[in-house]
Formats: sequence, C-alpha cells, structure tokens
Amino acid sequence: MAWLRRWRNLWRRDRLAKEIDEELRSHIEMRARDNVAEGMTPAEAHEDAQRRFGNRLLMKERTRAMDLAGWIETLGQDLRFAARTLRKSPGFTGVAVLTLALGIGANTSVFTLIYALAIRPLPVKDASSLVSIYHHFRGNPHARGVQDLPYYISYPEYANYRDGSRSFSGLAAYAETTLSLGGADPQSLPGLLVSCNYFDVLGVHFTDGRGFSSFDCLASASPVAVLSNSFRQREFGGDGEVIGKTLTLDSQVFTVIGVAGPEFSGTELQVPDAWVPLAMAP
Repeated sequence: MAWLRRWRNLWRRDRLAKEIDEELRSHIEMRARDNVAEGMTPAEAHEDAQRRFGNRLLMKERTRAMDLAGWIETLGQDLRFAARTLRKSPGFTGVAVLTLALGIGANTSVFTLIYALAIRPLPVKDASSLVSIYHHFRGNPHARGVQDLPYYISYPEYANYRDGSRSFSGLAAYAETTLSLGGADPQSLPGLLVSCNYFDVLGVHFTDGRGFSSFDCLASASPVAVLSNSFRQREFGGDGEVIGKTLTLDSQVFTVIGVAGPEFSGTELQVPDAWVPLAMAP
C-alpha cells in the first residue's frame, strides 16, 4: 500500500535519497542518448540533458517533500473519515472500543502469566543455569505418604541427592506452606520451608542480617526466620530495626535473623512473606 511505502520512507531517508539519485541519473542518461541519436556530440548531449532536468539537489528535495506531504494528507483524510464514521455509529463505536479493550486486556494478562511462568529470569545469581528437579513416581503415589503428590521428595531423598550429586554446584530444597501469624492482628502468611543452603545456592542478597546457617537447621535449634522486604515494610516499617525481633508463627516464637533484598521474590509465583528452615516443620 502507498501509505505503508511512505511510512517506510520516513525511516529510510538515505536509501530513498539513493533511489532518487539513481532515478534522476537514469532519466538524464536516457535524454543524453536521445540527444546523441539526434546528432549532438556526447558532451553536448549530456550538457543539454543536465540543463533540461535543472538542479538535481532541488528536485530531490521536492520529490521527498511531495512524498511526505502526500502521505500526511492521505493520513489526515483517513483519520477524519474514521472519526465521522465513529460519530455516526455510537453503538458500533462502543462495541469496537469494548472489543479492543477486552482483546488487549486478555492478551496482556496471558503474556504476563507466560512471562512470569516461563520467560522471566529469576533475580538470582547465574539464573540461566538454574533448574528444578522432580520425582516421577511409578506405581501407587499414596504408598509414599508424602502429601499424596507423586513429585514430592522426602528430606532423606533430598539429602541423598545433595550429597551424591556430581552434576550440580548446589542443590537446595523448599516446600510452600501457609504460616499463621499470631499477635494483635492474626493473619495467614504465604511462607516457604527451605533447606539451610537455600539462600547460598541462589546467591541471595540481604538488606539486613543473614541467611540460615547449618546450626539453624538442627532439630534442637531455636526457631528463626528470614523475612521478605515487602513483609518487613508492612509489619515493621521501612526504617525499623528488625534483626533480633520475634514473630509468633504457627504458635511458635521465631527470631528474625535476616531480610532478603527487595529484588528477590522467591522461586515461585507467590512471593513468600517469610522463609523458615525445614527443620522447623513437624
């Protein structure tokens, strides 16, 4: 279409100038050949052809201006026609706008979900080499007694993979959970039960405090927790000192030992408010 060609020409000015040069040169050479055929010498023929076509630079600018002006005029006519049509048919206009809004909204939602699930790189160290490991259990999944889900791995199995693996630089385990926050305003919090090396394997940056050590994961250890940056802001305020403070989670008193950086949102779609060691689970 002509308007598409003109639109492309706006972004191909150098190429367009070259094409106009070649076109003018072609016409001048044709005129010169005709002059020679009529009896002129080559020099006279070329000079006459140049004179007939006048100032080549001026002609190039006029050609370019006419091309752009024509495109703008055509675009203006199309826009005015579209506006008049929409004013005359308000019902059609409403349906068209609603259809566009729904289509754009649906496509945006689908892309956002796909981006979050499959495209978005996790904000962790060397995210391109991060993988997830699952079990594929054959037989009766209920026989495992692990929440009736065949891909769940027991802690002894995880420890066996972690200690025997030669393919990975680190292997961490986690399980989603819901934590009950006690106090004056009881509420449910999304949480994550994690192995002690979880933050080390992912290379997580902390705004305050630290991650879990091997001592924090002993069965005899006092309950400790790492908070997300967003939960820290909601619960304690942005400037408050939180390291050493306590929270009652699932009727246990947990001591806060760290706050993850604002760029770290976990490894799942739902951002946890708190991470606690797997050893704290029953």
